[in-house]
Amino acid sequence: MDIRWQGEIYIAAPYDTVYAYLADFTRHAEWAQTIERLELIKPGGDDGVGAQYHTFERQGMQSNRAPGEPITQGFPVETICEVRNLSPCYRIAWRAHSARKPTMSSELSFDLTGDPAGGTRLLQRIAVHTTKPYDMLDKLRNQTDPVVLRAQLRAQWDAGLRNIKEILETQMQERQRMVDSGNEPLTLNDRERYV
Repeated sequence: MDIRWQGEIYIAAPYDTVYAYLADFTRHAEWAQTIERLELIKPGGDDGVGAQYHTFERQGMQSNRAPGEPITQGFPVETICEVRNLSPCYRIAWRAHSARKPTMSSELSFDLTGDPAGGTRLLQRIAVHTTKPYDMLDKLRNQTDPVVLRAQLRAQWDAGLRNIKEILETQMQERQRMVDSGNEPLTLNDRERYV
């Protein structure tokens, strides 16, 4: 089965902040609906491309997990994630595949565009390919018809984007409160951004 999806969201945070957060793959467990943790197994080049992560997930078609909450449903799945592109403040792309048997693979990316108001338009694209044995096992496990499965995956991915937005906008609000209260010195960059 092949599934393609793309979703877009506006985040009230500068694109360099959004990029830095998303380029830190170990933090994907904070916002993704299925990821419990990622462990670096192979460092990438100087630019980070080629880095590989062992990803521990729980697949349960969950779409209501708030940022940082534990995953409460689903069956364990392990994948290997390889960073394919890190274009600072513009694009992050990676490929993931089943860790044990090549039954599932996906291509994932984030494209960032700065907004004149100082925020970021974040576009996520996902293409998933599963083999027939995986599809049969998934159908037995979840007893879900393919149309329902696609809808559940889209809801799960949309929820991840909403979590990214919530995390980053909350961080920006907290930083602004610190700046406003005088508890954090302003850098030249901050002055341009906040003043």
